[in-house]
Amino acid sequence: MPSYPGVFNSGVASVSPAGRDTHGATFRRSDVTMAIEDPNGRDPKRVVLFGMECAFTTSFLESLLASQVATIVAMVMARTEAEARAPGSSWPSQLGTLDNLTIIELSRRRELTSRGFLCQLAALEVDVIVVACFPWRLPSAIRTLPSIASVNVHPSLLPDGRGPEPIFWAFRRDLVTTGVTLHALDDGLDTGPIIDQRSVAIPNEATMVTLERSLARIGADMVSNFLSSPMHMVTMLPQPTEGGVPAPFPGAEDLIVTTSWHASTAARFINGVSPIYGSIEVLVLANGHRLAVAEVLEIENCTSGATAVRLQGDEAWIQFPDGLLHCRLRLVHQRMAFEF
Repeated sequence: MPSYPGVFNSGVASVSPAGRDTHGATFRRSDVTMAIEDPNGRDPKRVVLFGMECAFTTSFLESLLASQVATIVAMVMARTEAEARAPGSSWPSQLGTLDNLTIIELSRRRELTSRGFLCQLAALEVDVIVVACFPWRLPSAIRTLPSIASVNVHPSLLPDGRGPEPIFWAFRRDLVTTGVTLHALDDGLDTGPIIDQRSVAIPNEATMVTLERSLARIGADMVSNFLSSPMHMVTMLPQPTEGGVPAPFPGAEDLIVTTSWHASTAARFINGVSPIYGSIEVLVLANGHRLAVAEVLEIENCTSGATAVRLQGDEAWIQFPDGLLHCRLRLVHQRMAFEF
């Protein structure tokens, strides 16, 4: 996988993929446009944030506000079922102190192209649009409004993890490293030229909630660097057209663990995704039992002589090839993957 360790050149000019010097001009790649010099010379930059009420957007917003490199003039919030992804999230208290902040709520994708919405955005004289966990692709009419650029903060090392759920798939694939990519928006899904990319180790005790918040803070730091740097020092590198593993919304089968897994892998996955997706179905291959596991309490070093599964109240001991998982079960009925 290619690496994009930074955005800033040591020279005085950025070079386009076609090899043309773009200093003092405009960077163009297909439908991507980025002004190399801010025509308004504003500092801090005027930013519109597209997101929703979730851990990623909230943590990103908190960190960006703390950096003081941007004036957030508007927030465009998608009101969908996904806004409940991170239970307990709330908007930063700093929002109440922001003057002249416009909050625009959209409930349908088609509202993005309404004349009233486009006129409202145009009147804000935006320098940069920043997308942080927004569920819909922005049409060209929106992407081209800012004087500088429209960018997306994506919690994976693109082109790996394109799609809406890269953090889930980091756990499903048992990755030890993930990261954040800042890229310009184009017509594709997470396909635009890369401005900055940083990798980070995934802690063993991480969950989707904690990892999401950590990656959001890293993304905010990347955006802060981007906004505070001279635009002629910014390089955008095209993404490979192929490669990488996609990250769609998981299906029912993606939420099943079988006892053929390594015990540590199963424990990491269950504890990592259950705070968001609820109890995870564990299929005991030896007897066909299906258990709704809410949490793995510990891994016991037992590889022989144990029964396939032992139940006691709301706890279970499940045998895996290299260890015994001591689990807490969900006793209240929850629809499992095999019931869909």
